[in-house]
Amino acid sequence: MKKCSTCQKVSKQLEAAGYDINWIDIRQTPPQAELIRAAVDQVWPDVKKLFNSSGQAYRQSGLKDKIPDMSKEDIVTTLAEDGMLIKRPFLSDGDHVSVGSREQALAQWLDQ
Repeated sequence: MKKCSTCQKVSKQLEAAGYDINWIDIRQTPPQAELIRAAVDQVWPDVKKLFNSSGQAYRQSGLKDKIPDMSKEDIVTTLAEDGMLIKRPFLSDGDHVSVGSREQALAQWLDQ
C-alpha cells in the first residue's frame, strides 16, 4: 500500500538492495491462498504475527479470541477474504513470503 509509511520504508530498503517493487493493494486484491498458506506454514503456530492486529477489521471481528482455536485452513481463508487483516508489508517473490517490517522478517530479502 503506497500510503503506508511502513511499506514505504521497507520499499526504500528493498530498492536499495536492488529489488524492483510491484505494488499490489491488498485491500482490493488480497494475496492468493497459496502465498498466505506459505506464510502460515512459516510462522506456525504463532500465526498472530500475520494479522494486522492494530487494524479496525481485526478488532471488529474479534479475531484476538478466535485465532487460538482456528485451523490453518481457517486462517488462510480468513486472510484471503480480507486483505486488511494481513500485516503489512506482505512480501513475495513468487517462491518466498514474509510479513511485517521487523528485521527478522526482512532478513531473507536484505541479507543476500
